[in-house]
Amino acid sequence: MPSIAAILRQRAGQLAARLRGHMPVAVTATLLAVGIYALVHLVRSVGPAEILQEMRALPWKVAATAGALTAVGYLALASYDLFALRAIGRHLPTGLALRAGLLGTALGNTLGLSALSGGAVRYRFYGPRGLGATEVAAVSAYVAMAIGTGLTVIGLIALALHPGALPDYLPWGAGLVGPGAAALAVIVIGVLLFACLRRTSVRLGPARLTMPGLRALGLQGTAALVDVIASAAVLWVLLPSGKPALAAFVAVYAVAMMAGVLSHVPGGVGVFEAVVLASLPVGVPVLTATAALMCFRIIYYLVPFVLALILLGGREIGGGLRRLRRPSAAMGA
Repeated sequence: MPSIAAILRQRAGQLAARLRGHMPVAVTATLLAVGIYALVHLVRSVGPAEILQEMRALPWKVAATAGALTAVGYLALASYDLFALRAIGRHLPTGLALRAGLLGTALGNTLGLSALSGGAVRYRFYGPRGLGATEVAAVSAYVAMAIGTGLTVIGLIALALHPGALPDYLPWGAGLVGPGAAALAVIVIGVLLFACLRRTSVRLGPARLTMPGLRALGLQGTAALVDVIASAAVLWVLLPSGKPALAAFVAVYAVAMMAGVLSHVPGGVGVFEAVVLASLPVGVPVLTATAALMCFRIIYYLVPFVLALILLGGREIGGGLRRLRRPSAAMGA
């Protein structure tokens, strides 16, 4: 006859198994609640009247162009999940990886802590396919590192080509900024190539992250280039006349994005805008540029965020309804 201690251990194990089974749903529900709260907070801080006024004042052709560029940028971001899954030795359907990447990125961009918030979303997609929590965390970590590395390299290259893009934020002259940025870019690229040739790997619990081969690195670099240029172009098309050329603006955008990420403020709100405004030529009207930044927040962050909430919520509701129908169908049979 089993002892009381053995019975208690068995019951505790059963309870833990049940909790683990419901944990993804609980995490997703919490994420949705936080997302809705963040959405309400964003609307309240900006003001619905101001949003409508700025959207009405924006020419529809400019808004459509910005929306199309946003879609291109997010598709490039979603492709990082494909590279991340291969890095941990997992090969899932491309459509599934892109959906998880899109929703995870759209929520993580606005909520901040993208590895955590995006990881919770990815777990809802990858968990049923056999990926454990550690593997999903490895995917999220890989995506975050890839985005940060790509943004850094492209920003350094752009700054090397256009060293005068950030006159008020760098204490050195263009004669030092250009060569310095180029040298840093060469160092970072050299380290990446060395790690890829050696196929360096890092173990995260039971999951192992392996650096991609040169071909995969080239594809990933292309995705990073598309992502950064497309997202920078979203803001560039919204800015008024007098703005710098797109090639020079990419350097401003990359540095502003890095400053926002390092600030740990969700979406880099405030920090990103301050860098962009300080870097624009004197002839650009501040009020018009501020309105363009507001429209950028709406088009590049708010709209994908709302769509992701709707799609994720619809997916969870649909899954819940299917689970409710199964017992009924079994009873009818």
